[in-house]
Order: sequence, then C-alpha cells, then structure tokens
Amino acid sequence: MSVLSFPRIYFKGWMEWDPCTLNNNDFITTYDGGRASLDWDFLGATGPTGGITPENFQTTFRPWARSYDPAIEATPAEWNMFGSHSVTFVQNGGDQSTLITGGATGPNGIVTNDALIGGEVTLQGNQGTPAVLVDNNPTSFWSSQIYWGAISFGNAGAVIGVPMSYRMHSRWLNLNRIYSLDSVITSPASSVACCFQTAIPFAEVTWPAPGVSDLADQLKAAASAPGAQGIMVRFTAYVNLYFQNGKLNDIQTQPHNYEDLAHFLKVAWDTWEASGETDTSLFFSNPCYSHIVGVAGVWNEGELASAPGGRYLVAETLVTATGPGGPTASVSAAHAASRTNFAGRVQEGSHAAALVMSPPGDAVGATSNPLPPTVPLGPVVAQIDQNLGVVSLDLNSTIPERGFPGEEPPDLTKADFGPLSIGLLLANGSITPLGEIGYDQYGMTAYEASAGIVDVPFSLSGPVPEGVLVVQAQNQIALQEQVFSAQTDSRGIYLDEGAQTTFDVAVWEYGVPSPGANVIIARYGPSYQLPQNYGDLSIVPAGPTAPTGPTGATAPPAPPEQVVDFTTGSVTNVVTGGVTTEITTVTADGNGIATVGLSAQTPGFMVLGFFPYAAGATAAPLPSAALNPQGPTGPPPYNTNINNWYYATVRVLPFDSDLPQQFCDLWNNGNNQDAVWNFIYFPTSPGGGILYLYDMVFSVMLEHLQLGNRTAMENAINSLWTMISPNSASEGSWVMPITRDLSAGKRLVLQLWIYLVANGYPSSPPLTVNSIDGWTPIT
Repeated sequence: MSVLSFPRIYFKGWMEWDPCTLNNNDFITTYDGGRASLDWDFLGATGPTGGITPENFQTTFRPWARSYDPAIEATPAEWNMFGSHSVTFVQNGGDQSTLITGGATGPNGIVTNDALIGGEVTLQGNQGTPAVLVDNNPTSFWSSQIYWGAISFGNAGAVIGVPMSYRMHSRWLNLNRIYSLDSVITSPASSVACCFQTAIPFAEVTWPAPGVSDLADQLKAAASAPGAQGIMVRFTAYVNLYFQNGKLNDIQTQPHNYEDLAHFLKVAWDTWEASGETDTSLFFSNPCYSHIVGVAGVWNEGELASAPGGRYLVAETLVTATGPGGPTASVSAAHAASRTNFAGRVQEGSHAAALVMSPPGDAVGATSNPLPPTVPLGPVVAQIDQNLGVVSLDLNSTIPERGFPGEEPPDLTKADFGPLSIGLLLANGSITPLGEIGYDQYGMTAYEASAGIVDVPFSLSGPVPEGVLVVQAQNQIALQEQVFSAQTDSRGIYLDEGAQTTFDVAVWEYGVPSPGANVIIARYGPSYQLPQNYGDLSIVPAGPTAPTGPTGATAPPAPPEQVVDFTTGSVTNVVTGGVTTEITTVTADGNGIATVGLSAQTPGFMVLGFFPYAAGATAAPLPSAALNPQGPTGPPPYNTNINNWYYATVRVLPFDSDLPQQFCDLWNNGNNQDAVWNFIYFPTSPGGGILYLYDMVFSVMLEHLQLGNRTAMENAINSLWTMISPNSASEGSWVMPITRDLSAGKRLVLQLWIYLVANGYPSSPPLTVNSIDGWTPIT
C-alpha cells in the first residue's frame, strides 16, 4: 500500500521554512483571526502611552513589533518579521542539499547505483514563485498546509517531474521529537516534527526516457499498472534549527538570538525611514530549517493523496530509552548560560519548557532532573504482504532523536529503545510474532537511508491470522493498531459568509476501506473543548444583556460560536463529560467514503474530530477535551493526542457581505477618490480597512509593493486583480494575501476599487456591486 509498496525512491536533506511570524505569534496576540484584523483589544493596551490604536498604528506598530521585549525574551514580531511564507528543499551543495540517496525494488532489492541517485529534489510554486506555507488557523500548530506547483527528482536527463494535484497538510505532529528533559535544548519549537504527503495522477507525471534510469522505469511501470493511480511523495521534517543565516543560506544579516534580531531590525527600519521609505536593501528573512527524509512510490487506488494510509498504530504505553542512543545528560547551568540555543532564545532563564513526558511527580522540562524521559512513540502505518512474506512499517515519525547535545550541528542519533517486536494481538490475548526490528534497523543511519521504512520478513505456517498489529518494546506494547481510522484530503477548509460545502472522509478497518462504517463528526473550539450546545433558543442570550429563561431564571452565559453547522448525516445532541453538544453521524458508502456537509454560521475556527466505529456497534463516548496539544497526560490509549487524531480544520472567514454596497454608496455620494482609498486601507474608515493589515503584518511586501501607497497600488491593479482572484486563492502559491484570509466581501471591494482606477474614476454610471460582472482590467 502506498509508498510501502515497491519500488521506492529515497531522499534526504533540508527544508527551509520562511513564514512571517507576525500573524501566528506564540507569545502574544497581534492578529485577530476571526475578524482578519490586527487585534486592537490587545494592542490598545500595548506599546506607547495610549496603546497602539487604529488612529496611530502607522507610527507605533512597527517600532513596537521589532523591539526586544524582556518579558517574553523575544520581539513581538517573533523570529521572522520579513518572512515570505516560502518553503523549499535546500540546495546549497554537499551535505546542505536535498538529494536522492537510493531506492528499493523489493524487500532485498536495495538500489545504490542508478542515474537518479545523487540527483536533486526540488519544490516550487506556480507562476515562477516558491511554494508557500499557510496555516488554516494561524494561531494553531496543527493546520499547516503547503501550496505548491511542482516537484522534480533527478538531474540532467534523469528527471521525474511532478505537477501539483493536491496541496499538502501537516500530519503526525509530534511535539516530543527530541528525546531530552532539557528545556534549554528543546525550546521553543526545535522538537516539533511532522509528515507531509501528496500524490499525482500518472498521466500528469513526466518521466526520463526509457533506459536512462532503471529505478524510474520500474516506478513508472508500477504506477501505471492496474490498481495504481500514479505516484506518491511523503517526507518528514524534524529537529528544527533557528537563526541559521550564514550557515544554511548566504543571507548577510546574521542574528544569533532575539536581542541581535531586534538590533538588526532597527537598523533595517531606520534605513528604510531615512531613505523616504524606499530603501529595503537591509530587510532580511531569518528562516527556520528542518532535517527531512522522504520517499516517492506508488499511489494505489483507494488511497488518499495527502494522508498516510495502511494499518495505523498509535502509542499504547510510554517507554524509556535505555541503550547507547538513550537520554542525553542535562547541561550544566554554567554551560547553559554560556551558549545560545538554536531556537534563538538566550538559554538561561528560558521560559519555554520541553513538551516531553516526565516520570510521575517530576517537573516537565526540568533541566536538573537526571531521570530519563518517558515518551510515547510516534505513529506508524504498516502493510502485511503475505505473498512477499514481509511486513513493512513506516517509522518516519516514530522514534525521537537525541537532538541537541550542546554542540552544533545537532545530534541526530536515534534514542535506543532496544529491539522492537512486531506481532498480531489475537482475540484470546495471545500475540503471534511476525518479526523484530533491531536498533541497527531504526537508528540514524538506517533511518536516513530508507526514510524510516523498514521491511521485516516473516514466516508463518499458514495464512496471517486476523488480529491487531502491535509493536512491543521492553516487553510491553508500545504501539497498537487502531482498528478503525478515518482521514480526509480536505484537511484545511475555508468558508465564506453564507457558504456551504461537502467533503469526504475515508474510513478504513485494518487498513482497508470499510463500507457501511459510521463516523461521528464533532466540533472542537479554540480551547480544545467540545462547544456547549444550547437546545432551547429561548434562553440563549441576545446582545450584551443576558435575558431570563422561560421560568424567569437567569439564562446561562452566551454559547460559544459554533462556526459551522452540519448539513448531512444524522444530527443529534450528545452529552459527554458534562457537555451537551451537537454532532452528526455519517455512514460510509460501498467504497468506505462518508460525506460531511457544512454551512458557515459565524466567523472563526473549528476543528472537526472524526470518530469511526463499526456498523451496528455502539460508539464510544466522545472525549470532551480530546484535542490535547501537548501530548498524552492520562492513561492509555493516547489517540486523544493531536499527534494521533483524525480531524479537519475549518476557517469561516469574516462576514463582510455588506461592505461592497457601503463602498458603492461612498463613491456614488461625492465621487471622492481619497474617501474610497481610505475605505480600502485605513482601519478608521467605515469599512474597517483591508490593506492596512497586510501592510503592517507582511513587511516583506515593501520590497515589491507598498500596500499603503495609493499611487503604487493604482499602478499595480493588473497584478492585484490576478492575485486576489478566487482561482488564485484556491490552490495557487501566487496569491494575495498568502494567508487566504480575504473574505468574499473584501475581495469584491478591492475589485470595485480596481474597476474605478482602471476606468479613470468615472462619476457615471453609478457604481454597483455588479459593475465588475464580466469585466477585467487585464488586456
């Protein structure tokens, strides 16, 4: 199944992430996602006397955002004020490149000599732009998406070309990828890891000429065989490095920590201001870098494009490393004070703790704790091939690294949990062994050579018995198969005011489609909780004053925003954990696909959790707070952790449908060009402004287009028209805004303004919301 089939192409290297961090700050709230605006409530109490306000933001916001704040040990802009959101595989030459390292044509068919091997792996966007990283919810870490245009494998005639068909979504998030109790070496996000996957229909792939690469020829044959759809690409990013300018790139401005960063930002902005706001030569990005391993293989029928498929195992018991790759020693306080960690934070006094599990009673992330951490292993997908007599396991996200021993570069040695035994847990409680994985098979060298995929031969006297696949470590079940799993390619959903949509959820039982299975779809809000559902609308507060209920009793507090309602399935109320909430239950069709319908209700964010179960069975109670971001904290099973969850994220954009008519009325009542410009830019305008947000948050735009300069914007209307089009926003990397938070109402306002500019600000006929129907400024 998927890349667990043969043949496979392996690659390893580096990923460069260059997001702007002003709208997804870990420490403070600069961005109001529900309104797609600066967070004026927070900023009003922040900065100079009187706060940062809609009236003074042009002179107060940037100086505050770029300055070092001792209270948070960072700048409010965090680590990358000039980030472009681009994402690329690094190609710096030598061991700083992302290259094809080998392949496999079968369990014993390791390929080390082929025209593809040593070739570059590249990732691009479309329209000549880089691929981009976008969070569906910018304040979360579980909704990252990569919008891309093409991937290529190989060099000089031996190239496999892959155009985009499906965007990628972060899967298998793991906040504990670095195996250490030392908060100094694992903060703030160095230990976060995740997996990305995409797939491409066979007809869209370009291949080398026959005979150039045997590995490519075999993959081409397998990808076009009956039962195959095309090729699949999967890679995992792990052990992240920050403040790497001059080491993993040639950027001349090289801050080593947040205080350095604040200094260089001040110099850049002072230069820009002294030049009359034209000199951006000292603007600089400060990317993050991840190690990556990856694999390309066959995409088979019935498999999703963006979610790893197969028999799915999650943590059952916490385990402790004991071998040579075991826990790193805690660094001394003197040594910690003398060095600055890769995350850019001055290490002594760092407030961010490592998100690892400690033994009971011990402080999480305590640097003085000598005991090794106990951790859940990351998830696994597996495939049992009885014909080949092989069980293949993808351990790309399973085993943590030691990470940072105190010296650069980081130590990528895998933690050693001893031999891992694979078996089938039968109904009678016995385990039928299938094989064993030694440390030499999952350690760093083997992991980097095969992207974490391990093929284990087995020998049984008869057919493989029915049972639950398990992985044992130290004589206990560390990982256990989830009999039912449910995933979707529609991981990041966007809805506008009044919009409805449907999306599909694929349901599997023991790794194969499960016709007739049921899936509960439940909403979880920003606090990771199930939202309370108020069934009696007569007691729902309306407005600022809570009314009384039918009996005169004081009404409960206003319910949280529901964001979306369900439009398909069996919609019911359930009570779980003291919470009454609304769910829908959908049933899979003959192919194991269930359809979920949604309608936009209120602006905001929601996570939709999927809880699959067998037809005719009774569903288990829903966890009221299942979306646990930091890791398992209770007894097993640990599938309530975000690392192992089945879910989709939804963003309902601001409700701005009244803005286009307001804009038309403003223009028709006086034909004032300054007034309509103010409407689209300034937050003090009747419409609340549009462009000011992106002007303030995405400073890198000043290198290309000054969003606050009316003349510059009037000269750029053709590009602006294309970049804000719905088609560009849906899947493209060349789009404005990159964050995809432009509502339909605000988009129409910008299009109406472009219409006015392109036509010389006509006073007649009167401007209407339909004036752009069938019209375009591009010739």
